[in-house]
Amino acid sequence: MKRQKGQSLVEFALVVPLFLLLLFGIIYSGMFFHDYSSLSNTARSAAREAAIIEGDNYTDIKTYYSNECGKTLTSLYKLKDNGFSITKGDDDAVYVRISMERTLFSAVMNMVLPESFDIVYFMKKDTPASTGN
Repeated sequence: MKRQKGQSLVEFALVVPLFLLLLFGIIYSGMFFHDYSSLSNTARSAAREAAIIEGDNYTDIKTYYSNECGKTLTSLYKLKDNGFSITKGDDDAVYVRISMERTLFSAVMNMVLPESFDIVYFMKKDTPASTGN
């Protein structure tokens, strides 16, 4: 009977690290998915607002949405320096780029999560239709 107790302890010691790795991988992947979907929604909203305004001055939109990025994130990622940009392309579209970097670094994190990621969203500017006879 004493020998079986030792076997249970060895099996427990072998299984627990794998179980914890799987558990934390699921938790951190869920946090990454939350951050990615929140930032995708922020990029879409910023691109839509920038596409409907007159002119090319996106300073107010950039300030507002770069502050919004910090409010919706978990503690895994942060906005890179100059990580939020709104530019007008040659194809009369507005491009929004959000660049993020991971705040936590460990060997386990490197296996589960990307170190950094970018979200790029674009939207065509509304141009009034010409009326011709």
